[in-house]
Amino acid sequence: MLDFLKLLGGEDEQVTALDPHARRDSRGAALDRSLEPPPRPRRSMTDAAPWDDFWTGQMQSGMAGFVDLLCRDGRLIDAMHANRLKTILCAGNGVSQEPKALALAGFQVTALDISPLAVKIAREWDVPETLLVTLAEGRKVGRRRRVRFVAGNLLDPSVCPGPFDVVLERRTLQLFPDEDRPAAIRALAARLAAPGVFFSHSHRNLGASVSRDNDPAAWFHAEHVPLSQGGSPITTRVAWLSSSSG
Repeated sequence: MLDFLKLLGGEDEQVTALDPHARRDSRGAALDRSLEPPPRPRRSMTDAAPWDDFWTGQMQSGMAGFVDLLCRDGRLIDAMHANRLKTILCAGNGVSQEPKALALAGFQVTALDISPLAVKIAREWDVPETLLVTLAEGRKVGRRRRVRFVAGNLLDPSVCPGPFDVVLERRTLQLFPDEDRPAAIRALAARLAAPGVFFSHSHRNLGASVSRDNDPAAWFHAEHVPLSQGGSPITTRVAWLSSSSG
């Protein structure tokens, strides 16, 4: 069991993991399923403080333990090895342990997030190697490489400028307001090497009736970016689009 409060600098006690599908209030307490939760205010994508608050709440409630629930990287790892791609930027990483799993698979990984607290937690979270092997779907090549963790705004081109062989974002671009999302996508695309893979994972919360309009995939289609899922040689910049729902 993970010691969440110790990572947050609080008391030395453990928080029991919670049902990731249960509706909860701001303290993590379960809500009556017959009641609709209040609308969530949109957090700024350029201000770190609200995200520090968000991750504090996620850690205290135990919900942070489910951050990598939808993460499996076996096919991406295979494609990277087949195409001799070596460097990865995990953008909007939050507290995800995916960068460490990718480092265990032999890659040079940089993890970027706007929240200094999330960066600290992601870096210091001492998870068992068995979890990382699970995320990498068994693609372990040897001793884990060291991940570079960076706190900064992905819209700032001077932060982690790259280029990177793979730019990977999970459920981050979809959080940008519609009018700001193209600029965020372009900012990440500017960090991508050629050839290279822009891996974008969108999640649609069916219970909240979220519109598909915030799916970043629409931008890649509109810009006619070639699509790939690693099944053939990668000779140019391509987009690897992944989606989930629940």
